[in-house]
Amino acid sequence: MKLAVTTSTFGPLAPHLMDLAGALTAADQPLILIGGFGLLLRRAYREQEQAKTLLGTLPDTRTTDDFDVVLCLKLLADPTARQIVTSVLTTLGYTVSTAT
Repeated sequence: MKLAVTTSTFGPLAPHLMDLAGALTAADQPLILIGGFGLLLRRAYREQEQAKTLLGTLPDTRTTDDFDVVLCLKLLADPTARQIVTSVLTTLGYTVSTAT
């Protein structure tokens, strides 16, 4: 079962996330979502599936004004894949920043 990610449910970032996920999927590149938005989606999915968790009660989630993604390490070794991901990000108007 898929989780319906909509603006009414997940706020104004939802369509941007879906654009990014769709473009990366079309380019056969994985999307690893982390951070507050990732936790929010994971929690919603677990609730939808009525999945058991190790915690009896899940902690509250929060979102920020961005979403954080991690790129796979294989991009370091594959210039073609790296160019594809760079092109996807540029086409969608994203800039890349690195954790400091």
